[in-house]
Amino acid sequence: MMTPSIKCSFCGSKNIEVNSRKRNNTTAFYYYRCNECRHYRLYEKKVDTSDDECLIIM
Repeated sequence: MMTPSIKCSFCGSKNIEVNSRKRNNTTAFYYYRCNECRHYRLYEKKVDTSDDECLIIM
């Protein structure tokens, strides 16, 4: 799995652990935890099932 280059929106650190969990064929959850300040965010994203490379977190 490719890790997107994101930084923590709380402290700005790039030391981030990114995980994803697929709920079904159309919805996936992405969450990251900052290893510096332990800030935690969850994203819910509609997945285009025809393209597996659209997993980019903004």
